[in-house]
Amino acid sequence: MDERGLSKWQENKDHRGEAEDNGRAGGSGASRGFCHKWLGRLAEELRRSGEPGRETAAGHQCPAHWDTFSLKFAKVLNSLNRPFFGLGIAFITWLIVEVILERWLPAGDFQRLSAAVRPYTKYIGPTVVGYWTNWLAIKMLFYPRRPNRLWQGLIPARRNELIRNLAAGIHERLFSAGIVREYLQKSPLLQELACATGRVVGDSEFRDELRELCRRYLKELVQREETRQVVRRVIGEIIESWEARTLLEKPAELTKRVWGPWVQERVVDALPSLPYAMADVLSEYEQWLDELPAAIARNQGNIEAAVTSVIEQGLELLDVPGILHCQLAKLDEQELEQALTGNVMTELEFIQTSGGLFGFLVALALECPPARLPMLAVGFGLWLLYRRTVR
Repeated sequence: MDERGLSKWQENKDHRGEAEDNGRAGGSGASRGFCHKWLGRLAEELRRSGEPGRETAAGHQCPAHWDTFSLKFAKVLNSLNRPFFGLGIAFITWLIVEVILERWLPAGDFQRLSAAVRPYTKYIGPTVVGYWTNWLAIKMLFYPRRPNRLWQGLIPARRNELIRNLAAGIHERLFSAGIVREYLQKSPLLQELACATGRVVGDSEFRDELRELCRRYLKELVQREETRQVVRRVIGEIIESWEARTLLEKPAELTKRVWGPWVQERVVDALPSLPYAMADVLSEYEQWLDELPAAIARNQGNIEAAVTSVIEQGLELLDVPGILHCQLAKLDEQELEQALTGNVMTELEFIQTSGGLFGFLVALALECPPARLPMLAVGFGLWLLYRRTVR
């Protein structure tokens, strides 16, 4: 067996010289290339087996998108944001100019001018107050950013506490180990992963490349001088500790110091033939690969439970709250404000413009009594709608 293996190795040495050089110098590179290729193939199989966009990770249908009236109303009302802002500047300017004109204009002229402007200011005033008070309240949440003795933005002043609570809230309500476990249990991901793994290991190209990779690593291993020394030492220890069990074996025990070194060298010299004497081992290995998909299917529940447990424990060891807190702490005040308000700017503008609208309606109710009853009916209808939809 050893002679045939050595002969075959010698015959193929010239034809496989390039592969041997790659095995000696780039075994780890071949392994990385193999893993990269077939992990990519596994990911491709998962993409093919899934239907992204139709269901969520938990297996539930995505909720329908409702283009509600409130969104349309907010879009229309937010178009008044800049006009309300400019109207506030104009109103404040008029208040200052009015004081100056009262001193410099004749009394009659000032009274006529004031009477001409008053019908507008009695509606503009409440509108501006409603808009600008909301605008100022929102700004005071974030400004001034720097600490000072008089006033600091409420969110910058509570930065550390806010970051700590935000990180804890995200972990507890959005990305805890228990939540991930629940979604994994409901998701077909693990089932699809098992099926995709079966398809990959059943690919003949995968088996050929894995077989060649095993031979390359074994060839690299047996060609190392360290391996030869270890084998020589192990064989020597086995021979040294061997004791005869019968009288016929006694002469061999007494002469083991003579034949022992010869056996050591013969075993070491036979090492290069091992990569080409693996046919039986590889055939059993391929039989195991053939049975792997069925074994995965039979033990799917146990595999899913084990994988889920590993992921859950990994998330617990990962300290997700600490990571979130560290990442949020790296944000400066401007970045933190952008993170908190970047996606809700439309809603913040709606708060400002709705304040102006409510101020105008209050002024209208004060100056036009017939409008009070319809406004009260509309307000009562909105309250009833709120009561029916609140949970």
